[in-house]
Amino acid sequence: MSASNTKGNLMRAVFSLFGSGLIELLLFMPIYLAVYVWKSQFEMPLPAMMLLLLAGYMVGCGLNLLVKFAHSFGRIVLAAIVAAVSCFFLFGLTVDAIVPFLYVTAALFRGSAYAVTHPLLRHLPRTYVMGTSFYFAGSVVYQFKEGFDNYHVFYLFAGLLTLGLTLFQTNRSTVSRETLSGEAKPNVDYTVRRHNRYFVGVAAAISVLIVLSYQLQAMFGALGREVKDLLGGLLSGSGKESALPETGAESQQMPEMPPIDGASKGLPLWVEIILYGIAAIMVGFVLWLALRKLKELPQWLKLLRSKLAQLFRRDAARTTSGYVDEVERIRSTGNRFTSWRNRSKEQKLKWKDLADNEARVRYLYRRWVGSFVKKGYSFRPHLTPNEIGSDLSKDKGAVEANSLLAAYHSVRYGKQPISNELVEELVNRDGGIKR
Repeated sequence: MSASNTKGNLMRAVFSLFGSGLIELLLFMPIYLAVYVWKSQFEMPLPAMMLLLLAGYMVGCGLNLLVKFAHSFGRIVLAAIVAAVSCFFLFGLTVDAIVPFLYVTAALFRGSAYAVTHPLLRHLPRTYVMGTSFYFAGSVVYQFKEGFDNYHVFYLFAGLLTLGLTLFQTNRSTVSRETLSGEAKPNVDYTVRRHNRYFVGVAAAISVLIVLSYQLQAMFGALGREVKDLLGGLLSGSGKESALPETGAESQQMPEMPPIDGASKGLPLWVEIILYGIAAIMVGFVLWLALRKLKELPQWLKLLRSKLAQLFRRDAARTTSGYVDEVERIRSTGNRFTSWRNRSKEQKLKWKDLADNEARVRYLYRRWVGSFVKKGYSFRPHLTPNEIGSDLSKDKGAVEANSLLAAYHSVRYGKQPISNELVEELVNRDGGIKR
């Protein structure tokens, strides 16, 4: 039973690896096709090159399963060595072997990454989007090369397949995150899934119609001409009437209009209507967002006015609403020269400059904590007064400052008034203040 399970797991791993190689080969087809567009008489045919690259993906994964290189440097060195040996036996030391060497190295390197990557993470949605971008960029660049005509149909269908895969994978990745159940499998409502399928189907249909616009126009144009000729033959009778002699002017045939094909300029009318409709929807969406944000304009103006007032204020007055935590400034020990230099630049706060009892309590608290900082205590401003008192009791022994901590706690958090008697009591306990 275990042998059959092992064999089944091995077959699934091989098929998964083969599918990943095919998908990546399809996504990066425009890059592999470049050498055939610029050099139509390339030595190796395109199907043989595709098979060689597909084998490169699988061989790279197999080799890295043996050596287990996790870092990209080791994997790229291994890929370059194997690609050089393979291209030497296949092409020899020729100039044409350079391009297959680069392609096979890239395939081996990417295949080696499969060995250290979960199958579900081998191709992320951004990889599909990047592959689709390669197709669009290649269609713009390659149309100016004559060698591209031989691969036009193949490139078209490969691009459509890539576009479909991109829409499918991106949509599945998005839907898989739309769950609140916490389960491994997404639990999405049926209506959401149905609307999502409609949206993806419409987007795919529009994309296919735009890509095949010239071909569809040429096909329907040819069909329309056939129907016109058939109706003209039926309505002209059996043809027994003798034809009138043609004059020289009448015998000159009018030049036929060239058929509309891929080389014609401009887009069909229905494609332009779709594009204009999409542009109108985007413009309307932007205007809708702008109108929604206009409701917040008065609030933004008030905020701007308050910011300007803070920038140009001249006094140190400050108004707060609600609880605002304040961090006391306690000078910590450090570089003596730096501390002395900074201290000489600061304006020293004196007892007579304190406006009220709350400020005096804060002054006494800073003075009390600062005395322990001079003795080596490491002040941490994020701690509460009670936590600082607890630390000082553990590090420096018993600390008798319960009344000061209670007063400072009420000032800092409760905004309670402090009486003159309490301030005098705290000053006397501190040993007196130079006034």
